[in-house]
Amino acid sequence: MFTAIKQSLVQVKDQPPVWLSIRSSVWFIAVVILIAFFTYSFGAQHYWPPMAGQSIAGFFADRSRSRQAPFLTGLALTFAATILFATSKAPGLLLLARCLQGASAGIVYTVGLALLVDTVGRESFGQWMGFVMIGFNIGLLLGPMLGGIIYTKLGYWPVFIVVLAVVASDFLLRIVMIEKGQAAKWEEPKPCQGHSTYGSIPTVYDQEHRPEITVVSPESRASSEIESVQDGDQASLLRSHDTHSISGPNPEKDGSFLASHFPIMTTLLGSKRLMSAVYGTFINTTLTCAFDSVLPLFVKRTFGWNPTAAGLIFLTIAVPSFLGPLAGSLADRFGPRPVALGGFALATPPLALLGLVNDGSLGMQALLCVLLTLAGTGNSAIYAPLGADMSAAIDSITEAKPHLFATGGAYAQAFGLFDASIALGTIFGPVWAGTICHLGNWWIMNLTLALICASGAVPVILYTGKPEVLV
Repeated sequence: MFTAIKQSLVQVKDQPPVWLSIRSSVWFIAVVILIAFFTYSFGAQHYWPPMAGQSIAGFFADRSRSRQAPFLTGLALTFAATILFATSKAPGLLLLARCLQGASAGIVYTVGLALLVDTVGRESFGQWMGFVMIGFNIGLLLGPMLGGIIYTKLGYWPVFIVVLAVVASDFLLRIVMIEKGQAAKWEEPKPCQGHSTYGSIPTVYDQEHRPEITVVSPESRASSEIESVQDGDQASLLRSHDTHSISGPNPEKDGSFLASHFPIMTTLLGSKRLMSAVYGTFINTTLTCAFDSVLPLFVKRTFGWNPTAAGLIFLTIAVPSFLGPLAGSLADRFGPRPVALGGFALATPPLALLGLVNDGSLGMQALLCVLLTLAGTGNSAIYAPLGADMSAAIDSITEAKPHLFATGGAYAQAFGLFDASIALGTIFGPVWAGTICHLGNWWIMNLTLALICASGAVPVILYTGKPEVLV
């Protein structure tokens, strides 16, 4: 049987691989990424991926001819972490297992989103990002519930057997997958559509609406200042140059060390448009994970629900995530800013009103479910638009400063920041909600979550989809 599988998957001489059109199709690759995201959010839950590891993974992924190698590396780390976590009892080994889980998740989310851009291009990236993030949301929200049920019914080891089975399925899919860049060697060239470069495909929305990034160099700035005061007072000109010599880039200043030694990351961190997407993603993940630590206890104490019912309440937040592709499609058509703002606007009021649920009546139980569903629906409309705008910002930065980037662009490194924001959100959300609920009460906790949600809309209004100046 293994020989048959090997013959069906391994390329023979110069012949194209078996089932090339299926294995390299957009749908198949997107499903592989979705399952990869599900695998890590289902098995790892809350993690703290090493930030340096994300940057290194993104750096090499952007310079690699294939995204598959780092993708498989992340899977190998997951397998090792799961075995170590299942068999170890020493605190040091358990900590090592969690670090390996975090490192593997950082690689997979970073490389997975970069692979998605390579596969679908920018024209429909928002829609497809909404699709693959379904796996992340479902795994993140349903992992604790399914793990608890399996542990209660079957015991300790079946929990890890299920996780390893998911990892094995993920491994087979990643081996079978063929990237678009590799498949192009056997496919007939298609007529040029006027907007195709591998890994950096301009979208219809971008061609019509995308604001260009303006790069202002010290020389051009000084030149413009001279022209602006050419007919003015000479003293004003001298003051202008004095001010420029103080505030302009100077190799001796503190910021220049980072710019000279880490130019790519410094450039990415200097993009307000990119950081707006990163912050919005952090807020979105914070809200998604905030109820993990408080909702099961709240429904048990207030409604008297058993653990199974307390786990099922998370379906009210998880099911709306299936609307992610719709939100992404709307962002591709109308731009990311109105869709993301709509998501924040829809999620904020229900979060504030959750404090009204204060007794165990049937009406209050129904109100809780309705409000959580509305909040989950708003949350589902945030990830994809911000991810699409992040992709647009990366392309604009790459076009403005092409000398900084390799041929693969900076997708993996930029999406490393995206993954870092997710990681911080999975930690901050439960810690914040649990602490506030313990020190205050259920009403105050939900009010603070509503304020946190509203804060995510501020940078979206100011920077998402707008032009910016990179110095």
